[in-house]
Amino acid sequence: EMCFIDANHMAGSAMVVLRLAGGRYHMHTGDFRFYAGLLSHPVLQEAREKVDIMYVDVTFADRQCAKFITKDESKRQLEALFSIYKDDYISFISGWLGSEELIERLDKWLQSNGGSELGVRSRQFFNDLKIANPHLRLKHVTGTDRDVPRIVVGKHPSESKAAIRQSGDRASVWIVASTRWYTRTCLSSMDTNQHQPILQTGPDGNSTWHVMWAMHSSYEEVHELVEFMGPCEVRPVGKVALPDQARYDPWEDPWEYRNDPQAPCTDPSLQFHDLLRKEKPAK
Repeated sequence: EMCFIDANHMAGSAMVVLRLAGGRYHMHTGDFRFYAGLLSHPVLQEAREKVDIMYVDVTFADRQCAKFITKDESKRQLEALFSIYKDDYISFISGWLGSEELIERLDKWLQSNGGSELGVRSRQFFNDLKIANPHLRLKHVTGTDRDVPRIVVGKHPSESKAAIRQSGDRASVWIVASTRWYTRTCLSSMDTNQHQPILQTGPDGNSTWHVMWAMHSSYEEVHELVEFMGPCEVRPVGKVALPDQARYDPWEDPWEYRNDPQAPCTDPSLQFHDLLRKEKPAK
């Protein structure tokens, strides 16, 4: 029997839990973002301590990425910035897949504040957003448009910057929502108390605000889920996305965590990959 659990990564993403004969389980998290209430899910409660193999997303499962703010907190920070710059041209930069809920939140904020539609430079992104939510008030901005909305959304800075320049104006502020910028810039202070928007001023005088937006789980969140499920084996999926990946690659060998009293799985000071036994399993 196959069960699906919301992975909180992007629209439609799901964890997969397989209920096997004999009351045992296999679990694959896929890309996931830990969230309040996840551990209360009845399927996870039922499968706890009965999982033979657990495949886990380890994109940011490193102690240097110990904590991330929640998605809701990221949205509140974005709303606060949009309120501050409510009369300015804004270039909003976010990724494509997974940013739909940010665009929905921004659209609701605009509606409640009497704002106009959002501009979208990319035709593909525009179509994807309309499929995800047909009620979004969006305008596809082409190369010949002169009437450009005050807020333009793009995956890359050049997309929304170019669109705003078409109207004869320059974006007075850029707002960027991402995780990678924080992992490259703030590894020494990856604590939730430090995850406030950070302002940079470029050589052209434009301001860029960086807001933490995490679609993957932090080290502590991954650790908490693994500890809760107590699987017999953990198999990492992907590689840790740190800026200095040459420093080490904990997933170069398929190490496996063993759920036994000797496994170092309770010390929160350990790196996540220290949960994985260096001894390769016998074939």
